[in-house]
Amino acid sequence: ATKLSFEEGYVWGFVYEGNRISAKITDETFYKRIEANERFAKGDTLKVDLKITQTYDTSINAYLNKTYEIIKVSEHIEAPQQGKLFGS
Repeated sequence: ATKLSFEEGYVWGFVYEGNRISAKITDETFYKRIEANERFAKGDTLKVDLKITQTYDTSINAYLNKTYEIIKVSEHIEAPQQGKLFGS
């Protein structure tokens, strides 16, 4: 995640296939985890079921991604922490 928002209905920022995207998280169980004080930080990875809504652009004869929605968060992987360089 690149941008976090702990209120339901707000968008989070992510990197998806090398592109920055904004997506709402509609998984109610995920917000219960937040209420239970699960910690999140920039750089964390979420494994999710992602719904992509596309629209067809007749000018280029192609579908374009319009909106993103995370409907289920199945795993939260914390960003690796940098170790100490010279012992303790």
